Amino acid sequence: MEFVNETHEKMYKTLTGKLNSTESGLLKICYLLSVSDRLIFNADKIINFTGGFITPSEAELLPLSIGERTYLAVAYNLYNGYCMAGVTLSPQGIKNALDKRLYAVYLKTLEE
Repeated sequence: MEFVNETHEKMYKTLTGKLNSTESGLLKICYLLSVSDRLIFNADKIINFTGGFITPSEAELLPLSIGERTYLAVAYNLYNGYCMAGVTLSPQGIKNALDKRLYAVYLKTLEE
């Protein structure tokens, strides 16, 4: 797995260390989340680490920017096709909503 920087790798290892699962979809979500400080801070509201599943009903209540919300929606969609309310997941919608850093990490996730 290719990381943006050492902090990204460290946060990824922190998040995956909390998981009771090695399911590839959850690992991808952790990879995506671990590049965003606000998403890392709210990770327990995004993933149920003990149960090994996503928690979109809690995540949708988080005060996120449009870019962060889109980024989280992309992570959920890659995991199991989940679509968050009010988020357009068209290729152009994703590109328009994400900053360059988040978009680059998103593209790396697609390559995995």
